[in-house]
Amino acid sequence: SLGRLPYDKPEQVAKTDELLRNVLRLHQLRLLRKQIGAAAPAIAGALKGAEQLGRLNPKLGPFSNELITTLRGHATERISEVGPNDRGPAAHAFMALIAVRGVDEDTLQVALRMSNDALRRLAVLTLSSGASPITGTDQGDALRSALRDRNPQVRYEALRGYARQQARTDGCEPIAEALGDEDPHVALAAIDALGDACKGDENAVLRLIGEARTPPNVGRWQREAHALVALAKVAPQQAEIPVVTQSRHQVWQVRM
Repeated sequence: SLGRLPYDKPEQVAKTDELLRNVLRLHQLRLLRKQIGAAAPAIAGALKGAEQLGRLNPKLGPFSNELITTLRGHATERISEVGPNDRGPAAHAFMALIAVRGVDEDTLQVALRMSNDALRRLAVLTLSSGASPITGTDQGDALRSALRDRNPQVRYEALRGYARQQARTDGCEPIAEALGDEDPHVALAAIDALGDACKGDENAVLRLIGEARTPPNVGRWQREAHALVALAKVAPQQAEIPVVTQSRHQVWQVRM
């Protein structure tokens, strides 16, 4: 609740920063003494409060170095993780760091390798942003690695990030490979990305021509319809025939 209050003075944020640090320090000691029942809810609450505080008050001063260091410890689970699920303390600590631009390269590298699916997704979102501390070749390598992640939400964000950050310089082959992803949301995102990020790529055009066939009257139609829209972006002259056939389709979403 302290993190959600409508502060208007930097000293108010600084006071809450201090209180959150004290709560985390006290209950970390309890955690070390195996008093998990008392410590876990307090730590989770303090980390959620830090995330809210940073997100809602970006102009009232930065977090203290001590709180940022503590958040990095929780985000990387170097401080014991006590969350019951994937939306546990590590994810909230990482979201707090995102809010105050406190994600450094070491924290991001560790988060990209964590077993926590929600945390890896947040890490990929950070990696894909303009605020990423990992840039250049290392950024491209990390995004390509995330495209092979076991979790489809992580792959989805990695695909979008690659299309924005890397496709122009590194090519569209990783996007084309994602057309075969077993998750339909990732596959559709790959089709959309070919249309948005791969103009002038002949291989992308050929893949989209093959995908933009007439969808069946019963069953899933999204793949072919997305392919038609993407094809019209990169090679409108190739889209004329499928536009005619899909415009007469029995499914109204296809005609739309």
